[in-house]
This record gives sequence, structure tokens and C-alpha cells, in this order.
Amino acid sequence: MYATDFDGEVLISDEEALDKFIAKRPAFNANSFSFTFAEEGFPQLNIFVRDERCVIYYMAVDGNYVSKGMGEGVEKFYDNKLGEEVPLSGNCVVNDEMLAAASRAFFKTRVRPNCVEWEVL
Repeated sequence: MYATDFDGEVLISDEEALDKFIAKRPAFNANSFSFTFAEEGFPQLNIFVRDERCVIYYMAVDGNYVSKGMGEGVEKFYDNKLGEEVPLSGNCVVNDEMLAAASRAFFKTRVRPNCVEWEVL
């Protein structure tokens, strides 16, 4: 699986490598992950994470989705190590345990993870 984060692009070959990759928080106790298998980039799983919260996006040719959370207002995430802020709706924020569950499911199945409750974009 192709993966990118604040530090660049890597190739993930197994679940152990995936677990190490998603544990990284190189700046602001945050990171931004993108995962795909195809050279054209779809389907794609994108995850913003900061502290114990994350927002998960799934993008595919047939539709785009965002995680459904219980929060309110706006939460601040980061797009890079330089501190470029990404304001995201609190009602999309889920517990960071979903980061691992969704990443592993996508790695194994290559489709939209069923472990996440989704809203259509």
C-alpha cells in the first residue's frame, strides 16, 4: 500500500509496518495520512489525527465519505510540519482508535472500511 504523511511517501508491506507508520506524530502531536493502492489514487483513505482525535475520509470513483462523529464546533488539525492548520467540523471527529481500525481494514480489503460510521460528502 502506498502511504504518505508529514514525512513523505513510503510503501507499506505488512500490518506491523502499518502500525509503526500510523503511530508517528512528528509535529503538534499530529499527522496527516493518505493511503492508496492504485497509481491513479483511488480508492483512497485520508486521515487527519491530532492527540486522541481524528477525521477519516474515504474517496472513491463512486463517491466520497467522511467519518461521522459526535462532536460540535470546529476542531483544528494540521496538514504538515509547518503548522498549516486544517479546520474540520467537530461532527466528523472520532476517537483515534478508529485510525488503526480503519487503516488496517483498508489495508486488508482495499475498500471502504465497515468499522467507521460514514456520511456521504
